[in-house]
Amino acid sequence: DSPSSRAISVAAKLADDVRVFLDHAFHMLGLSPAGLPALQLIGNLLAQHAPRLVHVPVSGQRWNVLLHILKQLHLQKPGSGLRIAEVGVEKGMTAAFLLREFPAIKEYVLIDTWFLPGKPAAFNGLLEGYFRNIEAWVATEPSFQRCNGSVVRILRMDSQAAVGLFEPDHFDLVFIDAGHSFQE
Repeated sequence: DSPSSRAISVAAKLADDVRVFLDHAFHMLGLSPAGLPALQLIGNLLAQHAPRLVHVPVSGQRWNVLLHILKQLHLQKPGSGLRIAEVGVEKGMTAAFLLREFPAIKEYVLIDTWFLPGKPAAFNGLLEGYFRNIEAWVATEPSFQRCNGSVVRILRMDSQAAVGLFEPDHFDLVFIDAGHSFQE
């Protein structure tokens, strides 16, 4: 374990951290396929509620990053379960992963319309099938259950309608994965 091999190892780790940071920064700034209009939405939100933004160099799928965040939040609130909202659910794969891997979730609210106006009936039919699958999971999937009941609540509505149903600071984490555009 020579000094040069340690230096190479540190440089490789630093390069990986920078790559992950830039990836996160571009997504945060809306420099994704959705384009720069996302900046206006983020600017409006931050003008009213300035969250603490912290870069954490966790690579992998979004659910890996969210699992890391949940573990950190749980360390700050030991002994109490976490409340999560997911806006833009589609198939429910993120919720399924987090509920399976992190038992300290006491409430998980799924918010989605599962319908996109102007899209072909076949496409919206596919979204309807995703919704029906999630309904079945909520009722029967063991990882969705805590204390003799489901911790998952489905709100089939847009986020603007859903936000009025909750008091400020109700959730420990709100994961916004909405505003997707789909190619036909």
